[in-house]
Amino acid sequence: MKTVYLVGPIDNLSPQEATAWRQRAKLLLNAAGFKVVDPTQGKDLEAYYRDPGLYLPGDIVPTDLRDIERADILLVDASRDCACWGSGAEVYHGFICNKQIIAWGVAKESASMFLRYFANRMFPELDRALEYIVSGGAAGTPHHVFEKGVYKNDR
Repeated sequence: MKTVYLVGPIDNLSPQEATAWRQRAKLLLNAAGFKVVDPTQGKDLEAYYRDPGLYLPGDIVPTDLRDIERADILLVDASRDCACWGSGAEVYHGFICNKQIIAWGVAKESASMFLRYFANRMFPELDRALEYIVSGGAAGTPHHVFEKGVYKNDR
């Protein structure tokens, strides 16, 4: 069973904005036989937004990085114009760990150079990214190759 880790902004969004796409992705991916890891699951986002000290970096970051290491695919919400430090770090970690990185919400031509480099595939909408994953498109080997300390990809 393949595991999909859901990457996307949490800070500076309402709990509904942070979780709506994740809930939709989980329903479809679980129904298709994928295990889904949602970093918002089990967290009280309402309380966190009222008290940002509720969760400490040491409570969150190591667990999320381990979850990424165990995942096969990262599904990335790239639809928002924000300084999403956590999302960027998660994408980079997934890249270093040679994971399939599927981004949605942005056209490749308008995406940042970093996202264009790190992502294996990019889709303008969540539904198209989900269709790609469910159809087995993300089942192959990532296009990242680690060679003598330099990362290269086929793009």
